[in-house]
Amino acid sequence: MVLPNKDIVGKRFFKKKESYRQHAQVQKKVSKELSKHIVNHCNEASSLLEIGCGVGFLTRILLDTNIVHKYYVNDITPNIQKDIATVFEEAAFDWYEFISGDAEQISFPPHLQAIVSSSTLQWFHDVPSFFVKAYNSLEKDGILAFSTFGPQNFAEVRKITGYGLRYLTLAQLQSLLKPYFTIEFAQEWTEKIMFNTPLDVLKHIQATGVNSTNSAFFGKEHLRNFEKTYSRLFTENYQVPLTYHPIIIVAKKK
Repeated sequence: MVLPNKDIVGKRFFKKKESYRQHAQVQKKVSKELSKHIVNHCNEASSLLEIGCGVGFLTRILLDTNIVHKYYVNDITPNIQKDIATVFEEAAFDWYEFISGDAEQISFPPHLQAIVSSSTLQWFHDVPSFFVKAYNSLEKDGILAFSTFGPQNFAEVRKITGYGLRYLTLAQLQSLLKPYFTIEFAQEWTEKIMFNTPLDVLKHIQATGVNSTNSAFFGKEHLRNFEKTYSRLFTENYQVPLTYHPIIIVAKKK
């Protein structure tokens, strides 16, 4: 397991943003599920910070809920600002500010009632320090609500290549949060997307722009071996799966 190069991840994501909208169905589903629990535990937020907004899956849903008065929206990729501005324009929401930069490095706005993030924390280098930073930036009883992915994410690819992100378990995340937050809600599940071939699996990962595999691994010979091994190990009813392992947590500042 290695730490991701977040600059490369951000550039790759921006390059693939249009295909991400189409292919990132699990991430879109997770954003919808996360938004329900944000609303359940945060009836109103005079100021909210969203981290890693991407193309705005979660942003769009939260704007429709009308719970946010001042919306700070962050992404590591500055060029995504035009895309996210369109989301706010379509929602006729003017009270927002785009903050570009790595959420682990930038300063957060003060007096936040909520910090939210969907499908982003798995890229962080130091999640414990981020939780402390979030704690210090939230008002008393403020909400930290996020989704990420657990150790079974892309399990098939990881088994064959030996390469992938350093995913934390739900129990590890809860343990890191508990000194600073009360866990209001926690959920995890796995789901499989089925593909006709292992090559289709790789195309799906590439289409979302969040490829955590080592591109150097896939020379011609390695690619053939990957396809053969994937098919041999994982074929189900003439198809092959790719596993996703979403985790959702809502925590309240102590």
